[in-house]
Amino acid sequence: MLITMRITVSIMRKLPKIRRTAFVSLVFLNFCFSPLGLFAAEKKSSLVKSFVKGNISEKTIAVRNAEGEDKNTLSEMGLDFVIANAEILGDDRDLSTLGVASVLALEKDLKNDSLRQKLISSFKKFPDANMRTAILERLPDYAESEKSKKEI
Repeated sequence: MLITMRITVSIMRKLPKIRRTAFVSLVFLNFCFSPLGLFAAEKKSSLVKSFVKGNISEKTIAVRNAEGEDKNTLSEMGLDFVIANAEILGDDRDLSTLGVASVLALEKDLKNDSLRQKLISSFKKFPDANMRTAILERLPDYAESEKSKKEI
């Protein structure tokens, strides 16, 4: 920080007055807004950390609180966790809640084939009505095929 200030002062002495004002403004804006990027990166890593370290309820909270790119990442991590632990925990209410939160955090009408396959796998593994409803809302074409199978 001290080195940065010395460099800034030496540059300012060499600039004419008009450019000096513009330079000072840019330096001031840089110092004001540079911490914002650090906080955003810190939030992302803290949500991912709380997901990884937390119990199922904390994982659900992390998925629900995620925004932007974290939302997709954490919802996919949530689905992976739910699928991996479905056989062990069975119809556990907390696991179902995490599954529903993960599915609802995904965007509607998914284009990603691996996510679609995870949702279909979750649909087949979980008899929970809330989980299945959330999955069918995200996969309207899959919902139509399931509906036609039941009619036959």
